[in-house]
Amino acid sequence: MRARTLVSLALDGRLGLLRSVGGFTLPHYRAAFLVAAAKSGLLAALRGGPLGVPEIARVLAIDGSASPALVEWLSVGEAVGVLRRHRARWTLSAAGKLLASERGDPLVALLDEMIELHTRVILEAPGRLAHGPRFTIWDLDAEVVARSSRLIAPFIAEAVEAFVPRRGAARLLEIGCGSGVHLRVALARNPELTAVGLERSPRVAAAAAESLRAWGLMERARVETRDVWEEKPGARYDLATLHQNIYYFPEAEQVRLLSHVRSLLTPGGRLLLTTFCRGGSAAVGVLSLWGALTEGCSPLPEPAALARSLAAAGYRRIARKNLLAPLDRFFSFTATA
Repeated sequence: MRARTLVSLALDGRLGLLRSVGGFTLPHYRAAFLVAAAKSGLLAALRGGPLGVPEIARVLAIDGSASPALVEWLSVGEAVGVLRRHRARWTLSAAGKLLASERGDPLVALLDEMIELHTRVILEAPGRLAHGPRFTIWDLDAEVVARSSRLIAPFIAEAVEAFVPRRGAARLLEIGCGSGVHLRVALARNPELTAVGLERSPRVAAAAAESLRAWGLMERARVETRDVWEEKPGARYDLATLHQNIYYFPEAEQVRLLSHVRSLLTPGGRLLLTTFCRGGSAAVGVLSLWGALTEGCSPLPEPAALARSLAAAGYRRIARKNLLAPLDRFFSFTATA
């Protein structure tokens, strides 16, 4: 670069813009490559060790004539720090190995959610606000959401362990049980507890039931594919939980929903509700935007407003706690019927 060009760029501010390009593009490209590598099976294949291009082509079911383009794609993986190349063989970087592991899967799922849905939400918001249509709940990949939600599972586990009594027969209803991981925590907490998990997505419900079977918990818990509104009022449960799904209901219906859940609880029965709330990170902001743009859903709640909704639904002894403070705004709410 000539000195005159460099000075010109520096004086009018374009040099600073050029230097910032990598800060914008690298995280986006890295996330996109990780999602593609996970979905294609490359991450899983490379867990077994280095592979050459012909072996990778077989794993990805790619015709040999496409090998030059495959090498270019793998080179992008190297440039973004997911892959490493030694001679003619490819392996995972340290970060790639972590994300290819079971521990890293929730983050890969979140990146998938970010690339496939969050980006759409941001890009399409002006047009959908002006002309419609709104998103629908079925635009979500429920399986991906169930996987990504495991990132905050340890914090929900803290709330569940504080909520479920250690001993004594009790019946739990979990509304929107997702992968079943929170049911597992509750059942481990109290060996006398029995549970029913409701899940609207047949695919997610089947996966949760299979997990419960693998954990040896099917004698104490079952998963049913239906909506909470199909539960007829009657004091059948001692405990009820809603994790990360209050915004799947319109704001105007949330008091009615909470009142309906209360009708399913025994006198003195207790509710635990966990949710992200407005005012948190950028990802939380996009989640709230998605709720505002989705038919039948709502933006994330304000903590004080949700506490008022619980009171309006007839609950007593309402308490809330930010489980992620100071990192983000993820709250637990407990209340007594």
